[in-house]
Amino acid sequence: MNWWNELTQLQKVFATFAIPATIVMILQFILQLIGLANEADTDGPDSADVDPVSDVQDGIPDDLSDTEAAADLDDGSADDGPDLEEGAAGMRLFTLRSVVAFFAVGGWMGVAAIDWNLSNFAAVVLSIIAGSLALYFVAWVVYTFLRMQQSGNIRYENAVGKEGEVYLTIPPNGRGKVNVIVQERLCEIDATTRIDRPVKTGEKVVVVDITDDGVLVVEPKNLSEKKELEEKM
Repeated sequence: MNWWNELTQLQKVFATFAIPATIVMILQFILQLIGLANEADTDGPDSADVDPVSDVQDGIPDDLSDTEAAADLDDGSADDGPDLEEGAAGMRLFTLRSVVAFFAVGGWMGVAAIDWNLSNFAAVVLSIIAGSLALYFVAWVVYTFLRMQQSGNIRYENAVGKEGEVYLTIPPNGRGKVNVIVQERLCEIDATTRIDRPVKTGEKVVVVDITDDGVLVVEPKNLSEKKELEEKM
């Protein structure tokens, strides 16, 4: 208590943020060591731990529209992979881990800055800078780790022939995203189409091919079924 009483009012504010954030950070580390940590971003990636897909029928969940959270957590990567998910668009800065790091590092930096006889304004600025650097660093570490973990686990070619659902509209000669089950995981993967109309969000599709850079080529399910009937005739 003597230490607390010796703090200035601003230092107490900094410490109020730093102490609980530090406790949470330590708990996260301990849980990670014993295998119980669960990345909460992820929403999720990046999100982001893998949720096994249990309700799978004909290659897709009963209701893909209700699996956005699962897609955020496992958008095409194994065990946490971001490449096919949010990581495909970039790392996610604001996750539980990174925000905790912001308050822990920023808070203690603010306390230390005042001990260094810096002005209150300088202490606040330095605290924000240090916290922001910590936030970015943690986000980058998680993103890099997930990409490394993902690499080589998901084989894109296994998606060919699978049914899925459009998550982001796929324009003609453009790219969107589809939700599809690959290797028993719900993945959100970049996709394109060869038809001359947009394939809209929520539309059922079939993966017919894959490009050299790992983008799925899809077409509407009804169009694919029509082609199959014509071939049989």
